[in-house]
Amino acid sequence: DFQGLETLALNNEVVDCSYLREPLAYKVFREAGIAASRTSFARVRVNDEVYGLYVIIEVPDSQLLEDRFPDDDEGNLYDGKYIYNWDFGTYTLLDFNVGVDDMFGLEEGTDVGHADIAAISDAVDGAPRGGGFVEAMEPLLDWDQWHTSWAVEQWVGHLDGYQMNKNNYRVYFRPSDGKMIYLPTDFDYGFLSDGGWGVGWTGPLGTLASRCFLDASCREAQVAAVDTKLAGIDPDALRTYFDAMADLTHDDASDDPRRECGTSSVWSTQDYMRSWISGRDAQVRATWGL
Repeated sequence: DFQGLETLALNNEVVDCSYLREPLAYKVFREAGIAASRTSFARVRVNDEVYGLYVIIEVPDSQLLEDRFPDDDEGNLYDGKYIYNWDFGTYTLLDFNVGVDDMFGLEEGTDVGHADIAAISDAVDGAPRGGGFVEAMEPLLDWDQWHTSWAVEQWVGHLDGYQMNKNNYRVYFRPSDGKMIYLPTDFDYGFLSDGGWGVGWTGPLGTLASRCFLDASCREAQVAAVDTKLAGIDPDALRTYFDAMADLTHDDASDDPRRECGTSSVWSTQDYMRSWISGRDAQVRATWGL
């Protein structure tokens, strides 16, 4: 253990000129009550050579489960990140479809031959299209938690997450009730406009979300979750946090010898993020007609 943690990830933010996408996104998820990772920053040296500014990210593992679910931490945690096929130069996106269940990576818990993942896929496959999807999945999903997660995922513009790309997520099966919940991860491609990727938040690609949105009651629950979560987001407080993190990392971002972005791109991307914080509520409300 180091500082109470078993594992830390160091992200060089090679695709994020601001260095602040991950810290801000994880914070919004945590404040919405989702068990998202904590973050910090590191000034990294290797053999006395300065490697630059990195974002420290708390890795979802047994320590995180024990911290977030102190009385319910012995369940199975799976990684839903894509699988790269080296022989063909292609990759497989993981979703709850019969045929790819055994590709989910078991990160914590007991090997049950992916029976818990398969139960989700089988239920989705057998559930009626349109009405009845909520009832069919209710014994297996914590719907409130999924609706909240999807609402926040939209606010942070996580286009490389579950809804928009069936990627960069983890699922945890709570042993107390066996229900599956959602844990977000990897926000390098957060805070991006869905139109730029040719996708839309009301027509997601992730199977659970797409099937939910075809069910009138499930879609209504999602709209209600969006409305509730937007009411709980304080743009002024987020802007204050963002500016504090920008000030904290300013010199290291300027001096990072290995960054991919020019200095002007760092500051312009951070200004873009400030505009996002100020205007995102209105954009999300317009999407759903709120």
